[in-house]
Amino acid sequence: RSVVESAPPDFALERVLVTRLSPIGDVVFASPLIDAIKRARPDAEVYWLAESFVAPLLQHHAGLRELLIWLRDEWRELFRRGRLWRLSREVLSFRKKLRAYQSDLVLGVQGLLKSAVLAWMAGARARIGFLSKEPTGWLLTERVPKHLEPTISSEYRCLAQYIGLETEDFSMTVALSEAAEEFAERVYDGRPYVVF
Repeated sequence: RSVVESAPPDFALERVLVTRLSPIGDVVFASPLIDAIKRARPDAEVYWLAESFVAPLLQHHAGLRELLIWLRDEWRELFRRGRLWRLSREVLSFRKKLRAYQSDLVLGVQGLLKSAVLAWMAGARARIGFLSKEPTGWLLTERVPKHLEPTISSEYRCLAQYIGLETEDFSMTVALSEAAEEFAERVYDGRPYVVF
């Protein structure tokens, strides 16, 4: 159902799963959701479901309990090769894995059918996502409009506000590994620089 502009419901934030599978830019734009959830509830367990190629953007984020990977290419290859029995076993196994996290809330912030299906597979009572041209309504419990403003992350900020999160600080985060930090310290000599 479409959401009506009103006071936000009181959503449980004990175990939250964010599904933003790709692309790179939008994963970074959505990253402030993690810290916003943790500020509201420091003991919250925040999980993120993504495709493997965006994993380096999230895997070192201190606020994430765990990064879950959807093996989209493997599923696609099984389908292409006609290995439907194996594919169905993989899908059911992944569904079981997602449900084991017992998420209270899934934020399906991709707005696509595939991410809504994965949100539904997680089995959370509350599954919130964006209104979409794709038929996602039957998979989500709430759909909110994408409030696109001329600022980066505006749609994710509005979604955070809808679920009652404070968004004054809504900073994007790409956490680096220890090895990347050490490399940067070795290479950077204090002079101004440009990255292409």
